[in-house]
Amino acid sequence: MKALKHIKALQSEFPSSALVLALKVLVYAIIGGEVGVSSVLSKTEAKVFSDISAFPDVLTTFEAVWLHLGHLDKATYIYEFARVEDCNSFGLMRRLFNCYSHKSLFVKQLKVSLKMYKLVREDKFLFWAVFCIHLQVLSLLIKKHGMDNLLDEPESILQPSWYTCL
Repeated sequence: MKALKHIKALQSEFPSSALVLALKVLVYAIIGGEVGVSSVLSKTEAKVFSDISAFPDVLTTFEAVWLHLGHLDKATYIYEFARVEDCNSFGLMRRLFNCYSHKSLFVKQLKVSLKMYKLVREDKFLFWAVFCIHLQVLSLLIKKHGMDNLLDEPESILQPSWYTCL
């Protein structure tokens, strides 16, 4: 409750600040339930997205809140939207890649990693692209052979069968 008082004071001092709104959302996420946070987020998203200069900090806060609530799809949507607004931001691309990684969207990971390579010309992003292709092929092979239950426990794929006998 003390934090909300501080945020209200900040809002009176900086009424149009996207960062203050992001802090308000974060406090509601910590003290309130999902319903309260969702209503505050929906009210603030339009205002926050109009201030492109605050994107990195605000989006990181929103991502943390959505991940805390278990809504990875909404965090991904936020980065996809921001990416349209600022298509050459390396930080946004990297966060979007991470969201796609959590959701196992290998084709989208591949596209983002290639865009990151074109932007900064670092070889590690080519490695990421190749790794995305390998993961895509592995996923298709697993589905083809009817072993979809292995996708729920990825450690079982990586653990050698002789190791379980020990």
